[in-house]
Amino acid sequence: DKYFDVDDLVFEVDHGSIPKPSLQYMYTPHVLSPSPVTETVAKYDRKFSVPRCADYSVACNTGFDLIWNVGDEEPNFPNSIDTCSDSTGPTAHKFESVRYISVRSTKDTIMTVGDWISIIARVYSPNDKSLRPMSEDNQFILHFYYTSDFEPRWKYIASRFRKPGDSWFEVKHMLPKGSLHAVRVIYGYGRFLVGPCVKSWEYYDVDDLMFTVVEPFSTVLPSLAPTSSVAEEDLVAVYDTEFTAPRCFDVGASCNTWFKNGGVGRDANGGYENNAPNTIDGCEDYSVGMHRHDESIERMRVRSVEGGPLSVGKEAIFEIFVYTATDTSGRPNPHEKEVARFWYTPDVISKDWSEIDYKRIDAESGVQLLSTRFMIQPGDNTQAVRLSYGYSDSAVAGPCYRMDKYFDVDDLVFEVDHGSIPKPSLQYMYTPHVLSPSPVTETVAKYDRKFSVPRCADYSVACNTGFDLIWNVGDEEPNFPNSIDTCSDSTGPTAHKFESVRYISVRSTKDTIMTVGDWISIIARVYSPNDKSLRPMSEDNQFILHFYYTSDFEPRWKYIASRFRKPGDSWFEVKHMLPKGSLHAVRVIYGYGRFLVGPCVKSWEYYDVDDLMFTVVEPFSTVLPSLAPTSSVAEEDLVAVYDTEFTAPRCFDVGASCNTWFKNGGVGRDANGGYENNAPNTIDGCEDYSIGKRGHDESIQSMKVASVDGAFLSVGEKARIEAYVFKAKDTSSRSNPNEKEYAHFWYAPDAKSKDWSHLRSTSFDPGSGGLMRLNLNFTLQPGDSTQAVRLTYGYAESRYMGPCDRMDKYFDVDDLVFEVNHGAIPVPSFQYIATLDSPLPNHSKSIAATYDSEYTVPRCFEHASLCHGGFVLIRGVGDEEENSPNTIDSCADRTGSSSQNFESIFFMSVQSVTKEIMTVGD
Repeated sequence: DKYFDVDDLVFEVDHGSIPKPSLQYMYTPHVLSPSPVTETVAKYDRKFSVPRCADYSVACNTGFDLIWNVGDEEPNFPNSIDTCSDSTGPTAHKFESVRYISVRSTKDTIMTVGDWISIIARVYSPNDKSLRPMSEDNQFILHFYYTSDFEPRWKYIASRFRKPGDSWFEVKHMLPKGSLHAVRVIYGYGRFLVGPCVKSWEYYDVDDLMFTVVEPFSTVLPSLAPTSSVAEEDLVAVYDTEFTAPRCFDVGASCNTWFKNGGVGRDANGGYENNAPNTIDGCEDYSVGMHRHDESIERMRVRSVEGGPLSVGKEAIFEIFVYTATDTSGRPNPHEKEVARFWYTPDVISKDWSEIDYKRIDAESGVQLLSTRFMIQPGDNTQAVRLSYGYSDSAVAGPCYRMDKYFDVDDLVFEVDHGSIPKPSLQYMYTPHVLSPSPVTETVAKYDRKFSVPRCADYSVACNTGFDLIWNVGDEEPNFPNSIDTCSDSTGPTAHKFESVRYISVRSTKDTIMTVGDWISIIARVYSPNDKSLRPMSEDNQFILHFYYTSDFEPRWKYIASRFRKPGDSWFEVKHMLPKGSLHAVRVIYGYGRFLVGPCVKSWEYYDVDDLMFTVVEPFSTVLPSLAPTSSVAEEDLVAVYDTEFTAPRCFDVGASCNTWFKNGGVGRDANGGYENNAPNTIDGCEDYSIGKRGHDESIQSMKVASVDGAFLSVGEKARIEAYVFKAKDTSSRSNPNEKEYAHFWYAPDAKSKDWSHLRSTSFDPGSGGLMRLNLNFTLQPGDSTQAVRLTYGYAESRYMGPCDRMDKYFDVDDLVFEVNHGAIPVPSFQYIATLDSPLPNHSKSIAATYDSEYTVPRCFEHASLCHGGFVLIRGVGDEEENSPNTIDSCADRTGSSSQNFESIFFMSVQSVTKEIMTVGD
């Protein structure tokens, strides 16, 4: 009826009441029946932290090396996808352990969804009754669990009892939906308990085995011959809170959502989509749809056609599994087609979607695989694809146009490599570039020691470096290196002998104040010696010029264009549209060698790198500029400077954001290529580990705190921490090469107290270097007006980290100090209470508190109508106060002065208004 309510309640259950298996034991080793194919032996997969058979197979096993021991003695301990751990310390030769796991199709064919498999486990326990007396409550117990990527949670299968010694067990299981599957075997000694991570036994071992299964609707037609495995560069997307969509954070051969965005809409109508709407711009599904009954997107993947990394200039395939409607007869338009529109943006920040394909599909046709090909375009390193999929269509359809009530839209964000950009054709410019006449004068930049580059601080139509600030190269260049991130030139020779950038200019193409969304001309003058004996030109040795761009909205370098040239003195020009942000910078790199791109190319023998910074009007800014110079960077978007009081970067005013830019880039104190300015950049002296090298090993590049809603940072409001980190390029030579990198976020609502609270932790694989963006949202807490955030970032980890625990030899820690506005907290009205006749009126039961050493405060241990602290327990302040600090969380007084001279609390009481025993609800 119209009056209808439905709600669910999710609850946990105890499996302790499952009927115990009968005490039937197996004494003889299990023998596999003959098989026409060889079993695949798993290899350790550091992404999932378990043994894994990446290829389709008839049978998959762990072998006898990967999981033989238990606890610390086990290779790649703990060998579980969710870090469920064994009991640690003793070896498998002394106590319970899982030694071998195998899965195998009962039909001796490639394992496929819907088939039955045998799960076989070999386990060991000491045959010593004095160590392990068996009884009704103490048994040797074996549990089997199962999961897949279709429904990623552990499902209980079966349990077995056994006698001590070395034994084999087998259970049967039907393969559920999903392509990535895992089985778990838990073996221990104790009373009968079940759960996917039983930890109440004193001795137990937990091990997983992961393997790949064919889905019936997969386009893969496997044979018994091994197929290509899921290589390291085949990445699985995770939900990214920054872009609000599934994202692969590294460059790979493919990027796959698996089933992360399966579902449609936000309603719990059988169709709820996790992290809905899973789009970078908030485009929503239509919520009337039901998952797997009506039109819904199940899974998305982008992959390279050639099999290498997803790269600019290369072709990619966009693949999507969709569920077509099961029945459209009840719809008002039952004879319509379903429509899929494919979209692509080479820059997720701009969200500038282009339609790349369009398909019409018959409804009621089950699961369909849709695909199209597209060319990866130059743009940002982070790009995205979209599918908008629904019932019926219209002549007008944009990237967020709902086709009907039945409509699902999802995005997939992925990284691309610009290294394979086709070389520009060998077209050279011989004559100097001449600017067209302009009605305004260009602003000449001044050297800015805060950013260490030439900068035009005022709004302007055009900004240039002049011919003095960057004329030379290396040590001969004024204010060397003239880059915001300390990227350096090749040093030694002067510009008159070798390659150098001599002049940079940016200018609005409309001859108006440069504003976000406008096009600008970027002009560079470069020089190289006109001596063929010094510089023989060939296909692999050219004079190459690169243009890069960044802004404070997204502080990382974005590739724009490259140019080839002949030796001598030449000018070049490229066009670029101004992205979001108020503080912008352009970089020009010029050198001699083979064609390589990157914001800090160092493999050329001779090169020069120079930056120019300038200020841009944001359309939503309250500033309405004229040609007269106005205030530079908006007051509320603040740039931190090093503060000697807190020994860390600090914004001294309250703003909408506080950004270090690249001030704390680097790691450690050594001049090992990694030196960090003003190290250690922490408020409590917590140090980096100095073995790391910037740009090669783990290091923090920049940090930012920003208000989520764009207002001033205020107590009680949401804020976002953003950090850019350099991932390690190569960990193969480290003593522990299979570890992950860990990042821990910390927050201190009072920078003076340095009382850090843990916000969140994340881990990821080192990858192949490059910048990675980390972020999270948190709520600003009452405390001091000066607050701080911290990021601890490093390699390898063995336990929960504290705010200054080094994870490994490769470790960087940095803080950012900022101001918050307490104005949003309601201010109590100034109403005073006259002195009470007596603070201890007559009550039914009045109790004086006594000091409780457990809670470290005065406490009334009995029920009462009045509880008070007396006039002795808290009289005084700081060191003068008995049992200082008398708080349950060790919040301390300002120490040193007695209560007789300065502010202190003398007396506290709580009392029932009715003067009866205090009861909940009174």
